[in-house]
Amino acid sequence: MTVSDIVNSDLSRAKPPLLTSFLAAAVLALIPWGPVLTFSAQGSTASLSASQIAIVFLAVQLFFSSLLAHNLGRKQIEVHSGLILVLLGLMIVPTFTAQVLGAAASAYLNFSFGIVGGILVGAVWAQTSRAQLGWVDAGLGIFLVGGATQLVISFSGSSDVAGLHQSSQTPWGNSNYVAGALVVGSIALLARIRSSSRRPSIFAYLPALMATAVALLTLSRGAVIALCVGAVVFVWNMAERPLPKFFLRAIALVIPFVALFLIDSATSQRLAVNSRVLVNVDSRFELFRLAAEEFASSPFIGTGWLSFRGVSGAEIETQSFAHNLVLSFLQIGGLVFGLPVVTLIVVFVFRACRSDRLLSAAALSAIAISMTDPFFEGTVGGILVWAVVVKCVYGAHDGVDLRAMASSRVLPMVRGL
Repeated sequence: MTVSDIVNSDLSRAKPPLLTSFLAAAVLALIPWGPVLTFSAQGSTASLSASQIAIVFLAVQLFFSSLLAHNLGRKQIEVHSGLILVLLGLMIVPTFTAQVLGAAASAYLNFSFGIVGGILVGAVWAQTSRAQLGWVDAGLGIFLVGGATQLVISFSGSSDVAGLHQSSQTPWGNSNYVAGALVVGSIALLARIRSSSRRPSIFAYLPALMATAVALLTLSRGAVIALCVGAVVFVWNMAERPLPKFFLRAIALVIPFVALFLIDSATSQRLAVNSRVLVNVDSRFELFRLAAEEFASSPFIGTGWLSFRGVSGAEIETQSFAHNLVLSFLQIGGLVFGLPVVTLIVVFVFRACRSDRLLSAAALSAIAISMTDPFFEGTVGGILVWAVVVKCVYGAHDGVDLRAMASSRVLPMVRGL
């Protein structure tokens, strides 16, 4: 089964079927729901979230849409199944080189859902013109409202502003990860609204503005950095005419200074609780060092999924990942399995920046937070980034021809799904 089959039968239409659009939106909208199924294997516990289940239904819907439109008996599986499927195959190898197979399999499953779910949502999203909003945009808004509401509820556990960071917990993540996801999603939604030919009412902006404000209330410095990078790119590319462009780009140059103020303010607030906020900076560099040493100990195949827990727990505190995009995947899969993932991310984010300068601000925001926190390794981060990237690269102004997309040499990754 290839994406050429899926795309030619289903997504190449002027608009995707209602069920397809609904399921793609559900993948995003159900993220705040968190885990709904839990199971155990080899002493480790894993779970499936509502969003991950929606990904399965979306994949099945696309499969049967193709099945009804084509005689699959005459179809042959392409030799080159696509780069993304190859990478998923490669990244399963570190599961078996890991110290604990059950836990490693769970981590790999989350990573895989992020990539596959993101690409499927992005492919459906790419069918929506840049000039109009659609189901996926609505799903993104629901995710932002739901995630922000969960954080506001969690804040009730804090007696003052200083304790907001510690109390920022949701069913699908905590503090930095949740705040970063809300920032990335907010920038993506604002970019979509800005690109819309029909200016929506002020209420359309509320999910993104609400989510951004709540993300900042978590006092996450990573979220501030992500917002800074995304905002600079977004504001820099907002205007086309010379005079507005001049003023907006002047504002963009001021944004980093505002970010520095916010980081200093967040640090001061968190210091009122404990000095952990200062230790975190040193801990990050220590995690980077440990990840580099792990990579050096096995440069070709890495040390496997979640093997970083053992070495980090012995030196600092138990952490699943290296808190750095490059070092994390090098530690997990080495040059053979991890480096291709990093390369794929960089190449496609670069292509996204060339294709859609506004929406790509969300992808760059994700890159920013992934330099100091795990983001691409998880399901939610993967869904958001890959959906944005695929939408940027393959979403045309008046809808994308996914027949051409499926046959293009530029996207071998999607052809093999």
